[in-house]
Amino acid sequence: MYLLKSRSDKTYYVGWTTDILRRLAEHDGLLSPYTRRKAPWQLIGFETYSTIEEAKERERTLKHNPRILAIFKKRLLSRMAAPPPVFKPKASRFAARPFGPKTGGGAAGHPQQVVG
Repeated sequence: MYLLKSRSDKTYYVGWTTDILRRLAEHDGLLSPYTRRKAPWQLIGFETYSTIEEAKERERTLKHNPRILAIFKKRLLSRMAAPPPVFKPKASRFAARPFGPKTGGGAAGHPQQVVG
């Protein structure tokens, strides 16, 4: 299952496929009668299913129930609008240590002041 948005008139299209990149190229390449008038298309999102029958059933449900289609669109659009997760590595106790030998022998590992 996939959701496309027309860049020309902002309408949406729902369909199913076993190869989403090929299918998007077909929509943009003017091979589909309905979608050729509204090209180019943007992929908004997709769902995967274990079987073709499950995908076809989901497509039927979405195309015949506007309320469920609205929920589907809203969910995919919100995923698209959400910022990607940010990886924040944990601080390492070794990160602030300088490389090389220690200088001086002051208290708590601080270098001694040389007055001179």
